[in-house]
Formats: sequence, C-alpha cells, structure tokens
Amino acid sequence: MKTEVLTSMNRPQNIEIVTNKTNMNDISVCMWNCRSLTHTKLVWLRHRSDDVIVLNETWEKTTEERSAAHPKWVNGKLSDIPEYTCHSKARCGKRGGGVAILLKNHLGSHLIPSSVKDTLIVKVLVGRSRYLHLITSYLPCGSEYKWMKRWEKIRQELLMHCSETNLNNIVIAADWNKNLEESQTMAEQFHDLGLQTAEDRYDWTFSCGNKRSKLDFFVLSKNLQHKAAISHRSLSDHALIALEIREVSEIKKNKIRILDRRLARTTTSHAIEKMTCINDFFKTFKRTLASRKTIRWA
Repeated sequence: MKTEVLTSMNRPQNIEIVTNKTNMNDISVCMWNCRSLTHTKLVWLRHRSDDVIVLNETWEKTTEERSAAHPKWVNGKLSDIPEYTCHSKARCGKRGGGVAILLKNHLGSHLIPSSVKDTLIVKVLVGRSRYLHLITSYLPCGSEYKWMKRWEKIRQELLMHCSETNLNNIVIAADWNKNLEESQTMAEQFHDLGLQTAEDRYDWTFSCGNKRSKLDFFVLSKNLQHKAAISHRSLSDHALIALEIREVSEIKKNKIRILDRRLARTTTSHAIEKMTCINDFFKTFKRTLASRKTIRWA
C-alpha cells in the first residue's frame, strides 16, 4: 500500500492503517463526517485503503469561492489522493456542508445528476453486470419538517434512478443527524423500499464533551450481504465507520425494455405521483409503460 512519508510538521495523531480485505471480491466502504477537510485530515485520510471513501461536511468551496478561502481549508485537493477517482459537490454561498465519494481506480463509476442539496448519487461498476448505486447525503439537523422534506427528495430520486434494478444493490452512507434505530417511521419507509440499516458494533458515532449520539448509518438493500459495521477513532468529533460488503452479485434488471428515455421519465413521474407504497409504484410503472409502448415521440 502506498503511503506518504510523515514529518514532525504533518504527523497526525492516532493513525490507523487499514488491513487487507479477507476476500478480494468484497467491497470495503468507509464513511466519515470530517467537519472540514484540513491538510492534517487529508494526510490521515491517505492512509486508508478502502475501495470506497465517503465524506460528509467537507466544507469544500465552489470554484468562485476558492480564491477567497482561508488557507487552512483544502479546496480541490481530494482529486490529488493517489489511486482514487473523486466525485464531489460543494455547498454554494454558505459555510459548511459538502459531500464527496472517492473510489479506487479499478472501480468504474458514473455520476448521476442530483438536484438535492449536499447529495451525491454514483453508479459504481464492480464487474460485468455487477454494480452498486451509492448515495451519500448530509441531512440537516433542526426541525423535523426540514429533515423529512430532504429525505422525501432523496426517496423520489431513488425511485427515479434505481427502479430498473428493482431497488437492489443500493448503499446509502450518510450523516442522518438522527438515530434511525429509534424512528419507527423511517423503519417503515425503509421496509417499503426494501432497505434496512446495516448491522453494527458501535453505540455512538458522534462525541462532543459528555454528549454521545448515534447519527451516522449505512442503509443497504436487503439483497446485499455484509459484515457488521465498525467504528474507528478519527480526527473529528465523528467516528469513521467502516463496512465490508460481501461479493456483489449480478442483479436482474427490470424486464421492461426502455426504448425511449423521455417516455421512461414521464412514466416514472406518473408512477411516483400515484403510488402509496413501493409495490404500487412498480405496478403503475409497468402498466403505464405497457399501455404507451407503441407511442413514438417526435
């Protein structure tokens, strides 16, 4: 594993070196709310060897804001981490926020456009017909109304972009700013989408003084097998959470052959409007598409 030589000036404390995976067909994913990616944190991050690194609250600036940024913040440096491809989104005109997904170069990736603030959706190609839909988002703390509004937008984008795989092979890595294990409403919504929170071996992910909370979670499709998520010490008030997904198998695509993208978008939007649960969505989608399959757009 390639590492950077540390000096007394840039040596962070409590460096953890990741051990090799037990199975080369497994996918290792780690998630970290770094609360601004400083140079020290960037050096520490380079000693990770996960296949996928997910970052929340990078505090990265947009291109227009970088010239006025304080020198201790890292801007545009994520792309300099060796052996990784970076996808990132900065928060415009406001401090904080920002998300990023880094993938080892041997993994193919395609960024799916998302209009949701502080949210990234990346299609990760693992092998032939084997891929993951990887989503990260920083959900805001504060009022329950704003939180649910953000989650509803994410849910609609999941239905829009992942319906062709029947919502299989989805991985959501996020700082939810909420303990999902205590929310019956979210448990029901995850169940309707065929999702579940990943099994874990930690009691908290956020520590500030005497306060400890469990805010960072992996949420996975039920078809994915995984080892229990574990936490590691980090250089911010959030622990780094690591998860290993066992061999990603091929997934059967929806048998409906989509020949017209405009028709597909119209049909999906109609199905979302009419649905009351996930089963209704797929029924409406198939029925509407079947009834319009002979339509040819100008």
